[in-house]
Amino acid sequence: MPTAGARYPGEVERMTWAAVTGGSRGIGRAASLALAHAGHDVAFTYRSNASEARVVCDQISGLGRRVRPEQLDLADGLAVTRWAQSTAEQLSPQVLVACAAETFRGDLSAHTPDVVRRLLDVNVVATIEMARAFAPALAASGDGSLITVASMNGLRGSASSVAYSSTKAAVLGLTKALAVELAPAVRVNALVPGIVETAMNAEALADPATASAVARSIPLGRLGTPDEVGAVIAWLAGAGAAYLTGSVLTVDGGALAMFPVH
Repeated sequence: MPTAGARYPGEVERMTWAAVTGGSRGIGRAASLALAHAGHDVAFTYRSNASEARVVCDQISGLGRRVRPEQLDLADGLAVTRWAQSTAEQLSPQVLVACAAETFRGDLSAHTPDVVRRLLDVNVVATIEMARAFAPALAASGDGSLITVASMNGLRGSASSVAYSSTKAAVLGLTKALAVELAPAVRVNALVPGIVETAMNAEALADPATASAVARSIPLGRLGTPDEVGAVIAWLAGAGAAYLTGSVLTVDGGALAMFPVH
């Protein structure tokens, strides 16, 4: 990450709150820190790892920003509503980043109704509920930005990923619908990360041969980093993206642009 004195495009001059789900690790952590660098105080959720959350809190505090962590399982609808409503009412955030997600890998026979419902609850239902709760505050700010984090799985097929791919495709449709409904007061955009060096991908990329094959499938020849994606999220939230809404922005090293046989 840049040092505390670094500036991001669209850096804000006044203290405004940004809310980030899944802000203690991976892309969510990078987004939280990038937004703090850009001048926002940050309220973030995490599912279970309090030690990771404390580290992020210390990093944000070290930048001179206020921080509010909250342990939250996005599959718990009542808890999601309570957090979203209280955060919106108390902090009046200008930015919401719906980053937290859950994945599942298994063939079609393993996709039981319980598995599918949990992914729908975490990846789709919670995002809609947060948008519903935060929309008035985002609009009242006069420059609200709602950013969803989707996936390449929502744009192309992936074996053993029926439910996850379905939910991420739903996030893309949700983004476009919200962009129309909440305009002009709130901009709504989706970010589609490529294959990024996160804990979610660590197991699949543990085999050096697999990691090498994946890198060869990316025109830029390497995996992305969470910080690179976080910087784009901060840009989407800022003034530099003021005329951008309803867009799907891929940050994938060119992976979606390349024909499979190269």
